[in-house]
Amino acid sequence: MEELQRRLIPGWKTPNGWPAETASDAGGTIWTREVPGTAVALTVRDGEPRALLEYVIQRFSLDIHALTAADIRAFDAAERGEAPTGNHASGTAISLLPGHYPKGGKEMFEFEVTAVRDILKSCSGLVAWGGDRSSQSQGFFYLNVPPGSTDLAAWANRRDSAREQLGTPGILQAGF
Repeated sequence: MEELQRRLIPGWKTPNGWPAETASDAGGTIWTREVPGTAVALTVRDGEPRALLEYVIQRFSLDIHALTAADIRAFDAAERGEAPTGNHASGTAISLLPGHYPKGGKEMFEFEVTAVRDILKSCSGLVAWGGDRSSQSQGFFYLNVPPGSTDLAAWANRRDSAREQLGTPGILQAGF
């Protein structure tokens, strides 16, 4: 187990404080799973980060543009640096439609920006959006909290409770 840890965790953290990993689907915390209600297979950090990023994808796919696996860039072990895009290396960032939303561009229509703002509001400030940064893409989203965040745990618990009450395996809209 110790050898696996050394191989998968290079010892540095991404800008949002999460440990980087060198590989997915290799026994660490970053795995590829299907996103319920979409045509997406997503490679991100399991647990609460996955719940939050899946929610962003589900809402984006329903409210803005139906996504496929080819429309998403997620975990990337080679991503490094202090910029928020470095969060890809910890499986806590996603880039949606990266070819459509170039870095620094403002390609979204007003209704799309409104939809993104609603998604972010539903995420209780736990997700940051590249559209709020001049140097980032409007399709870029990342966890805005460090590991162990009680706010992240509370958000995931509220979502799980709402799903159990409704008996719904798919997404829940704002206000769940």
